[in-house]
Amino acid sequence: MNTLGIDIGYSNLKLAYGAKGGTPRTLLRPAGAAPVDRFGSRFDGKAHEDFLHVQVDGQEFVAGVSPDRAEMWSRSLHADYPASASYKALFHAGLLLSEMDRIDVLVTGLPVSQYLDETRKQAIADQMRGTIRSRRSGR
Repeated sequence: MNTLGIDIGYSNLKLAYGAKGGTPRTLLRPAGAAPVDRFGSRFDGKAHEDFLHVQVDGQEFVAGVSPDRAEMWSRSLHADYPASASYKALFHAGLLLSEMDRIDVLVTGLPVSQYLDETRKQAIADQMRGTIRSRRSGR
């Protein structure tokens, strides 16, 4: 049984994950996420090889990078952050970073004001359920 704890904050993406009975691994990444076209090429001509690439509603995003890496893109810092494309991209990046093909138990958190709102809670649960396809560039 694979378990993933994921906290998608305004500043960081935090993960704790592993198989039942094992010691969980933890990981911390910056919470920057934006469409791939907001990231320039490197000087050596290699584009985005060290970035995490994920699909959000049919659009390619880069996620888990410092927010200042994206050009002409503002971070989502509002109460509806969990509904934003950046939040979704970070969720997909968390799944990718866990390196698990299947997650049996997923635990996440919400601010108290949102946790008490049944509609928001259900929306997050629905958003985090199902099959997700992601890939790491250059691998």
